[in-house]
Amino acid sequence: MEDFPAAVNKPVRVAAVLIACLACNAPAQSSGAHTYVNPIDIDYKYNWEGLNQGVSYRSGADPVIVNHRGAYYLFSTVSGGYWRSTDLMRWKFVTPSRWPFEDNVAPAALSFGDTLLLMQSATAPRPLLYSTDPAQGRLEFYNRILPPLPYAVAQGSERQGELVPRDSIQPGP
Repeated sequence: MEDFPAAVNKPVRVAAVLIACLACNAPAQSSGAHTYVNPIDIDYKYNWEGLNQGVSYRSGADPVIVNHRGAYYLFSTVSGGYWRSTDLMRWKFVTPSRWPFEDNVAPAALSFGDTLLLMQSATAPRPLLYSTDPAQGRLEFYNRILPPLPYAVAQGSERQGELVPRDSIQPGP
């Protein structure tokens, strides 16, 4: 308050300070644009689909979290691995000993007993992976490829000279 001239009385100085405080706390006008932030702070990958166009955006699509033996495991599309947490706040990336050859798209995970089972989404038979030690990244093949589904036909293929309809049974899981 020493910056105010002595001639300015106390009520005027108090009013000036209040106006300055209110101006600092006044809400800014909204542009209508919003930014959303993922509340899980993980270092997920940049999406490869836009690399040729010079576009980079982070991708963490199709997430699935499974509780396995007191820890949480987070799998997402095209991540080259997975994350582990014991409190859902702090996540550590785990580089697996093996991974689906085409990476993992829209994964599914299941915990039963001491085993964690991992399957990628697919439109063709794909391998199933399992681990009894996922914290260390040890994944093994449960089977290298699933057997074909009976009566399954790939979309776009022909059966008896006719194009297979979209709602037919697809060959993947």
